[in-house]
Amino acid sequence: MYASAGADSSYSPEFKPAIFIVRDPICRFKSLYANKALNQGKRTEIEGHREFFDTMPPIDAVIDYIETHDNPHWDPQVEQAEGYTHLLPLHLLSELVPTEPQNTTSSRLVELTLDQMDRLNEMYARDLILFLDACMSPLAKTLIPPKA
Repeated sequence: MYASAGADSSYSPEFKPAIFIVRDPICRFKSLYANKALNQGKRTEIEGHREFFDTMPPIDAVIDYIETHDNPHWDPQVEQAEGYTHLLPLHLLSELVPTEPQNTTSSRLVELTLDQMDRLNEMYARDLILFLDACMSPLAKTLIPPKA
């Protein structure tokens, strides 16, 4: 599992800090849906899943699909965060590394029903906790600008 940014790293001489960028699980799904299922924005092929996404499936079908098919594009982030020592929420990345503004317009157009939100929140419950941990991590707190 991951450790917070303030974790004691003196236990290992091979210690190398590693930052895992954590996305809000709902925003992550909306981005997946907009970019892969609706063919919005820059479309990249998802190996082994192209036939499904080429049909431009409805949201419920995508939720059903990702529950039964593994892929890093939608697998729980908490599984991918293993071994990382620092968490950083995506929205604070530009505070750490200069980046180009992200185009989030297409994912903002994806509207979810309450049932769909409930399904995703259940599916990604551990990711939501991971995201909240990242938002409250010592690293994130150092990057949040002070209130005026």
